[in-house]
Amino acid sequence: MKCMKHKPGLADIVQSNGAALMTGPLTRLYAGSNSRKRLFTMSSSRESSFTQSSLHDTHTVPVTNNLLNQLIQLLSTNNDQQAYQLFLQIQRSSPSLLSCLPSTDYNTLINSVFYSKSRIGHSNPSRLSQSVQIYNIMLSHNIQPIFSTLCLAINIYGRLNQIDKVESTYLDIRTKGYNTCHPSALRYMCQAYILSGNSPIAMMYFELLGRTHPNMAFKTLAHAYALKGDELGIISFLDHMDMAEYPLTSAILVSICKGYHQLRKYEAVFALINHFTLKCGKPMDFNLYRIMIQCRNDLKEYQTALDLIQEMRESTHIRLDTSILHEELVAFAGLRNTLKVWSIYRTIILDSHLFVHARVCLTRMVGSLHSQSAIFNLKKQLTANQVGLNRAFYDLLRGYTELGDVTSVKQIIYYFVDHNYDFSPSVYAQIVWAYIALGKRGGCIDGAWEYVKHMPLGNTWEDERMVWHGMVVCRLMFSPEKVDEVINVLKLKFPHVDTSDVIDLAHVRIDRGRSRFNDRWDAE
Repeated sequence: MKCMKHKPGLADIVQSNGAALMTGPLTRLYAGSNSRKRLFTMSSSRESSFTQSSLHDTHTVPVTNNLLNQLIQLLSTNNDQQAYQLFLQIQRSSPSLLSCLPSTDYNTLINSVFYSKSRIGHSNPSRLSQSVQIYNIMLSHNIQPIFSTLCLAINIYGRLNQIDKVESTYLDIRTKGYNTCHPSALRYMCQAYILSGNSPIAMMYFELLGRTHPNMAFKTLAHAYALKGDELGIISFLDHMDMAEYPLTSAILVSICKGYHQLRKYEAVFALINHFTLKCGKPMDFNLYRIMIQCRNDLKEYQTALDLIQEMRESTHIRLDTSILHEELVAFAGLRNTLKVWSIYRTIILDSHLFVHARVCLTRMVGSLHSQSAIFNLKKQLTANQVGLNRAFYDLLRGYTELGDVTSVKQIIYYFVDHNYDFSPSVYAQIVWAYIALGKRGGCIDGAWEYVKHMPLGNTWEDERMVWHGMVVCRLMFSPEKVDEVINVLKLKFPHVDTSDVIDLAHVRIDRGRSRFNDRWDAE
């Protein structure tokens, strides 16, 4: 690279810090000339970056229903969570109304669900499947997706490793007369083939993208290998950058470091960042600080993580955001500083959901709740720290679910019931998911089915569908030969339900659960 013509190269640096050795021939990368970096971000406000014809592909059925008008208003004002919940409500109660939602608003909704982690509040894999659900609903109403939606669909299907749908969507781009060589389409096609393990095809799209947008091409390749957690691919990429003398940018370095972070190769992350800042003389920026802090927290070096956060606060050119507050909460939770943890928690929940990894760390700090007296003591702690009980109990409930702590999950739900909390019956599904998490850790999951059969739920499918969804997932994951037993009981109780859809959704959930996508990364 231009800032490091001396040897060793970057690949040597990471290999000497615990990375695997590179083997096999190198595929030539397009070096290209430097051009202004144009990173493509899907949002309705950037529709002008697409072909003009895509703007005239809007579904034009008149919108007259108040609920639909309310949904469109929420989307236009970036009220992502409320918009998504209202969309689900309309889908359940009056699904035909969604045939009147314009395609541009579908595009906005899919973007908001996929990209707005802090406001939607689900894990990245969850938001992937939710985005696909919205996309399929749009197609079921014969609403033609605009170009940006097709590109986003390629991105999502690629992350789900559904390469057949990637290819059919790319074909749709051509069939509808859009530009198949648009950088947005090329970027996500390259990424999809890397994730599916077909590097030769991916490199074809990389070459095409690199001719006009070399910065985007290199960043796409780095990001794809990082998403996949492909260490040999990352090392090959670093070799190519050295051979092409292509300058290492902070954006590319962050993508590479995310890959090593996912692989828990922390020393490689530190070595690369030190090389970039010390030998190349480049400054630390927000994203480099964040990946360093995440690694230090993973290593339980909590005070070092807090020192780095303090450096960020003292910087004149870096502003902290919610993701850093989450890492600060993780560090103080690791140090068991409850006063600081609950103070940061109060700040985070003002305008964000708690990220999964922070939720788990918070739950570990609180400890198991194996009795109602433990719940009472927790209430006193929350009250003393001026933390709202409902929100905290909800986050802890999800945290215990992630940890497979079935007893603590049950204790919180029992507390909800005993104190007449207003909660959705779908909360009972957390018990099933806790058993699933326990099963992943080698624990016994026999209690899941017994609990489902005796849960005090209502008689409507809407009340119970999430519980049955979890139970089918549980059976398919751990004892697929027993799934028919669950399905037969489901048919008896809800004969109108299409159980094939229930099974299909369960398979989607299992497939997305195999994703190695790190919840701490913002969707890109």
